[in-house]
Amino acid sequence: FISSIERPDGLYFTNVIIENGKDSKVNVKVSGFSDTRENLQIFKNNIENNQPSQNLIKVENIYFPPDIWLKSKAINFNLTFDIVKK
Repeated sequence: FISSIERPDGLYFTNVIIENGKDSKVNVKVSGFSDTRENLQIFKNNIENNQPSQNLIKVENIYFPPDIWLKSKAINFNLTFDIVKK
């Protein structure tokens, strides 16, 4: 799922961890770098608006820590979300 999300130029991943969670959930943790806050916001919007079309999974609990939005440039970010198998 995460590799299919459109990323702006200047934003890339440095680490992706995928773990089995409880109740048919998969926990995903992503770390990366964004050159600007605007590109990070575009990426966040892309994740929130890109629910998989197949009804087999659902993405929920998308979380970006608030402190990553304080810098305007050269942002090391992390996010977490769950993929729920239906």
